Amino acid sequence: DCAEDQTSKLTDDSGSEWYCKENEATLELDFGNPCSISEIQFQWWGSSQATNFVVSALSYETGEWSTVKTTDDVTTEGWFNHWSYITGWDMTTTKIKIQLSEGKLDPWSKTVLLGMRRLQVTGLEQDEIIVISAGKEVTANSESSDVAALLDDNASTVWEGNSDSSWFEINLGGISAVSDIDFAWANVASQDNLQISYKVGSGNATDVTEKGGV
Repeated sequence: DCAEDQTSKLTDDSGSEWYCKENEATLELDFGNPCSISEIQFQWWGSSQATNFVVSALSYETGEWSTVKTTDDVTTEGWFNHWSYITGWDMTTTKIKIQLSEGKLDPWSKTVLLGMRRLQVTGLEQDEIIVISAGKEVTANSESSDVAALLDDNASTVWEGNSDSSWFEINLGGISAVSDIDFAWANVASQDNLQISYKVGSGNATDVTEKGGV
């Protein structure tokens, strides 16, 4: 059996144990708000760690569950009261399920197969998903026309770059979590040579995509 009444110990950062005497268990976390997940960290109880993992996430955008990580994505360091790590994913997430199986028997003869001292999920919590570009300052190459059309949410207006090396820049006014960037192409324009980059303050630009990599 699994100690369902002890699950709060997983996230209270006390280091006290949650355990399961069965060979498989599922843990579900509800974040309450949409989140961008950067990493999941497990600290095991003794040597009672899972061999197999399946992590599923509930998408904020679609409301559907999908598998985002499996056993092959897990990195483990040490063998006793040790840690395992799973890197994050791109999808904005409201809940996760962690399926654990094929545990290892504890060294204290308590017939525990799965035991955990800490479960930590790191990332960025988003209170609300909004269009953060609305009303922001946008600039573009000097040959272009009607730069305001880029952000006016009007399908009848068009920005034209009028150059083989056209560009535009949106100043979001602060550090922001970006989940999606949507483009509505006009006429015969396409994304073939599109490149996206970002920068913080006056720092150097960092490429998010290669040209045509959207």
